[in-house]
Parts: sequence; structure tokens; C-alpha cells
Amino acid sequence: MAKVEDKAQQTLKQAFILDNSAKDTITEFIEDNFVEPFDLEKKGDDEKWDVGIETVFLIDPDQKTKGLTENILKELGVKGLHSFTDGEAAWKELEAAKSTGIVILEWKLAKISGAILSQRIRQKNPCTPIIALSADLSEDDQVILQEIGVEKVLKKPIEKQDLITTIVSIIRQEKLPTDVEMLELKIKQLLDSKKHEYSGPRF
Repeated sequence: MAKVEDKAQQTLKQAFILDNSAKDTITEFIEDNFVEPFDLEKKGDDEKWDVGIETVFLIDPDQKTKGLTENILKELGVKGLHSFTDGEAAWKELEAAKSTGIVILEWKLAKISGAILSQRIRQKNPCTPIIALSADLSEDDQVILQEIGVEKVLKKPIEKQDLITTIVSIIRQEKLPTDVEMLELKIKQLLDSKKHEYSGPRF
């Protein structure tokens, strides 16, 4: 019985982490169904969560932000986490990778900028979700971000729940797209990547 309750606690904690707006509902459920209450926000050392993220490429020279992001991704059960501090090193692996998963990058990178790296990623795989991190964006940056189709921009210093919510939203849209703008963006990206590949007759 104890193992069943432990599993139930872990599931409820994970549900709260993925959507903390449901805290009142989850708390009420705990009060009605558990003899002893427990802290939703406290994660045990042996607790492991998995939200279905296979691969993440993280590129950020800021060690503090990179470390925080790595810890959050590990909490979410990311299986393949590839971390870099500059765009050039990241691109070498991204270019050769079979699957790019989700890419999280600092917008103002050394050697290869976030804008150029994002464009290369789009050329390799138009549907790769990209999350940009930045403490300060110019109007020109915002225009470029929109043109490239970056899914989300998170302002530094990043908030844990903002990053989790963004990642979960991307996963949901990848598995079951409901956002019309996101669908249009994916279709446009695919068409742009394919329009020069076929030279035969069109029907």
C-alpha cells in the first residue's frame, strides 16, 4: 500500500510542477484522499519524472543560467541533454545530430550568433522548437525572432515555472497541435524548406 501511495504522491507532484495553476484542485484532492498531507513542491532525491523529452540542445555561456536550466531539464526527465557555451561548438553537434529535439539558446552568443544558429537549425529541420533566452532584446532582434519563427523568448533571469510551462506547451503542440498560429508557422517552415528541392513537373 505504501508503494501505491508513494506513486500517487509522485504523480500529483508532477502534475503540480507541470501546471501549478491546478494547486487548489490538487490540494483538495490530497486532503480528501490522503491520511497525511505532503508538500507538493518538495521532490524526493529518488523521485524521477518523465514528460517525454528525448533530446535538448542547450547553448548558453552564462554558467549560472545554464546550470539552472540543466537542473530543471534533468528534473523533467530529459534523456539526452547536450550543453554548450558557444554557437560554433553547438552547431558542430547539431549539424551531425539525427534528432535535434528542443533547442534552448542564449540569443547573444559568441562565434555564431543566436540568429545565425537559429537560421541554420531551421534549414536543417524546419520544425525544431527553439526557445531563446535573453536579458535584453532590441527591436531588430524581435523582428528577426519573429521571422525565424522562434517558439518562445524567455527573459533572463529565467523563472523555473516559466521554462517548465514553455517546454510542456511545446511538447503538447508537437503531439497534438491545437494552436492555429503554431500550425500555420509549422506549415510555412516546411514549405519554405521544401520549395527549392523539387524541380520536376507539378500537378
